Amino acid sequence: MTAIGGPPRLSDAAWRKREQRRRLLEAAGRDYRDRDPYGLPHLDGDAVDLSWRTQAACLTAGLPTGLFFPPRGDWKSLASARQVCSGCPVRTDCRDFAVRTRQHGVWGGTTEKERRRLRRVLDPTEMAS
Repeated sequence: MTAIGGPPRLSDAAWRKREQRRRLLEAAGRDYRDRDPYGLPHLDGDAVDLSWRTQAACLTAGLPTGLFFPPRGDWKSLASARQVCSGCPVRTDCRDFAVRTRQHGVWGGTTEKERRRLRRVLDPTEMAS
C-alpha cells in the first residue's frame, strides 16, 4: 500500500522489526543508518567487502533485480533466479554474505528460509527465527 504522494507504508510486523533493530543498534552505540555506499549494513563496525559483486552473474547480465525478490509462493520466479545463480562464479561469496547480513530474497541460489537453517547450523546458539 502506498499513501498518495508518500512513501510505501510498512506493515505492522515490518515496522516492529525495524524499530527493534533500531533500538538494538542504538543500545550498542551504533547508528542504525550506518550503511556502506551500496546501502548494505556494516559487519562488526568494519566495511563489508563487496569486491566479489563485480563478477556476480546477476549484475553482469543486467537482469532486473525483481527476479531475485520473488513474491512468496512464486516458484517459477524462484527457479529462474536459482538458474542464474547456478552458473555464477561468486555464488558462495554471495550466499555467505547474505547469511551474515540477513539479506532478503535469493542470494547465492538460496532463499531466506534456507539461509536461516544455515545460520542455525553455523551457530547452534542462535534462536530459531
